[in-house]
Amino acid sequence: RLLIDAGCGIEIVRELAGGIEAVVISHTHPDHAAGCWIFNELGKEVFSPEGFETNLDSLASRFVNGELRSIWIDFVKRSMGIRDFAAQPYSDGELILKKPEVEAIHIPGHTADMHAFLIDGRILFGSDIDLTPFGPWYGHEESDLDALIRSIRRLSELDAEIFVSGHMEPVLGRERIAESLKRYAGVIEERNRAILQLLSEPK
Repeated sequence: RLLIDAGCGIEIVRELAGGIEAVVISHTHPDHAAGCWIFNELGKEVFSPEGFETNLDSLASRFVNGELRSIWIDFVKRSMGIRDFAAQPYSDGELILKKPEVEAIHIPGHTADMHAFLIDGRILFGSDIDLTPFGPWYGHEESDLDALIRSIRRLSELDAEIFVSGHMEPVLGRERIAESLKRYAGVIEERNRAILQLLSEPK
């Protein structure tokens, strides 16, 4: 049994960990990776995107500027319970598990390391391409808006039967996936228009 992401709360992760063989994280944001260290303590496998360190100093250097690093580390440790953790790397197209088949799909933009997972060719876990009404989040230096748009397009081309979000949106069937992804991407253009309108005259 494989757990995808470990940010559901430290106590919940502890409860789940006994019956789980391994955990794979979609990306290294603390709300997805906070409980990975628990699996280290239990001697169970942890999989994390290739090329990205999993210690808090490295994470802080990616997500905040130098002056805020110590504040950021203190905050995520206290609020989410995250600690440094060790992990085996995985990469785009790799099968994390063979039964059920869990394929990693690199979808950068939100972060450079974010991945979706296609399960048995049918069920698509979209991670933080999460289809919430708020729309895509791309709020730090590592974010890449052009890459994010390409990633949304890549997921829409997979023709999955079921879409599972990494956050709030309910599970979607095939008939709603493409339109929901299109609407989600459309929020970017809506934001751009609103910003340009605000800039159209002195404020």
